[in-house]
Amino acid sequence: MLELIARELRAGEPVACAYGCQVTPDGLRAGLLFARAGLTGPLEFVNPQTQNTYLLTLPPDYLNLDEDGWGEQELLRSP
Repeated sequence: MLELIARELRAGEPVACAYGCQVTPDGLRAGLLFARAGLTGPLEFVNPQTQNTYLLTLPPDYLNLDEDGWGEQELLRSP
């Protein structure tokens, strides 16, 4: 299982984090996904243990949020 943290920061904190990720044919499935308000477009995520990077698009429900959001079993896709 992967832990991914967005490289983009806001106020010194990552704008998105994905925990318990599993690779799927469509992208990555996050057991837990946290996203800050106002995000658009793909984000570059990094696995802090391996330093591997992934360019992924958040699910549509997480784009342009008015408030920070979170969810379970969310699919992040390659753009």
